[in-house]
Amino acid sequence: MKKTIKSAIKKLGFFLFAILVFVSCDKDVSDNSQDGKLMDGKVNLLDPGRYGCAEFSPEYLKSIDFTTPNEYRAQLSVLRPDLTASQKSIANTTVLPTSYNLPAQPIGDQGSEGSCVGWGVGYAAHGITRYINNTVHQSNWGGASRSAAYVYNQIKISNCGSGSYPNDAMNLIKNQGQCSNSQMPYVAGGCYTQPTTQQRTWAAGRKSNGWFYVNTTSVDDIKYYLSQNYPVAACFDVNQSFYDARNYNYVWSSLYGSRQGGHCVCIVGYNDATRQFKVQNSWGSGWGRSGYFYVTYDNIARGAFNWLGCILPNTAANSPQ
Repeated sequence: MKKTIKSAIKKLGFFLFAILVFVSCDKDVSDNSQDGKLMDGKVNLLDPGRYGCAEFSPEYLKSIDFTTPNEYRAQLSVLRPDLTASQKSIANTTVLPTSYNLPAQPIGDQGSEGSCVGWGVGYAAHGITRYINNTVHQSNWGGASRSAAYVYNQIKISNCGSGSYPNDAMNLIKNQGQCSNSQMPYVAGGCYTQPTTQQRTWAAGRKSNGWFYVNTTSVDDIKYYLSQNYPVAACFDVNQSFYDARNYNYVWSSLYGSRQGGHCVCIVGYNDATRQFKVQNSWGSGWGRSGYFYVTYDNIARGAFNWLGCILPNTAANSPQ
């Protein structure tokens, strides 16, 4: 009888240990023990998937040299040789529309991987850029949406739960290109799968023309680039204030709490009436407001995001695949 009880206790202990291991592994590597205190003391079970942006060093953040709209306009002929005279005239305007939204892309879901950089930079920012600027992909998200797996699987720091850096994603898309999501579908847990020769060939036909940094605290700069049809890839430190946005219809309007991890998303619109930016996430359409959340202008100014970047389109990469 005693052996039976001991055996049962042993099995129960092993079961509880397995649960703890599973839960602890389902977090970004930069998370700490405070993560379980999110959501007013409740364990976070509502946000599927991890975050996945590795932590930036203070030295790196201070070294960022962002491109202002004035600098962009001065280099317009070099950065955007594809623009017509009328399009260049629009780019040189200083009067912005009071609201602007980029085309609505199907919302992705990173699942259990720390792959948000692949989604925010690769799938969203590059996919929307191709949809807008490449005629072969216009009105066709199936062809325009880029493979998050192609990017993340090559730049992840270690295992499928580890994060990555947005610079690595931007440079990979510039140097290698990126095949479509349908050509290399995303499979949560499949981060060790590397692109095949055929997938690399497809990607090589879809390189970007480069990228540039955007001022993280300038509301006007972000609005300007959105109005010029640039989705703005965005990374930030996740803290309690971000989770509490669920209590305010997923409007993130304040900053407080310690860093619980890093996350990357994509800013896709703005509205002066509400003074908010619209942000595409990668936690499925059932999260937030149909997969989106919103950040107030004031919260941007106080530093909600710590990394922003835009992809320069390559309109020459336009042959059917």
